[in-house]
Amino acid sequence: MKHSAISTLLIIVIISITSCTSKTQKRTDNIKSYSVDTSLLVSAVIAQKDIAFFDTLCMKYITYPSGYDSQANNIPIKGFTIRAEDILAAIGISDSVPHQFDDIRVYLGYNQSQNKFKLYILPVDKANIADSISGTDVLLNRNGDPVPGPHDKPLTDKYVLDLNAPCPSLCDVNSPLLNANNNK
Repeated sequence: MKHSAISTLLIIVIISITSCTSKTQKRTDNIKSYSVDTSLLVSAVIAQKDIAFFDTLCMKYITYPSGYDSQANNIPIKGFTIRAEDILAAIGISDSVPHQFDDIRVYLGYNQSQNKFKLYILPVDKANIADSISGTDVLLNRNGDPVPGPHDKPLTDKYVLDLNAPCPSLCDVNSPLLNANNNK
């Protein structure tokens, strides 16, 4: 059951990638069109607050090596840019499946009121990991459709995906990765 929940989460990420439009692609009748499950959308304002609080926790509780880049505000990792083809490969789908964005970005956050870590997900336009090109975050509207950037404040009526199913409550309890401290 836990394996199917993780698979479902990955499929939702894939659907999110394929549902956003930044490149014009020909759609044929045999290609299924997906839409974002709007129940997974969270206000970009809330996400921004949770990401900022996570940054504060990192700055307070993590000791950094000498010479750490102080221009990064001593925040070790804010998020990750992930290639769509890597996600597709992880769930066994060919990267030849039509998709509009080539990358997604996930931001780490912590929601104080829910007492939960968060992983906020959104498409990225024109990123190139190999060439160190960050690309542009693509926020979503209330229907889950992409909103072209740049995104000026306020972020009202802009959303990101909140696809949280954190471990250990929803993970393979027998995984050597989950039990890394037990394998020393």
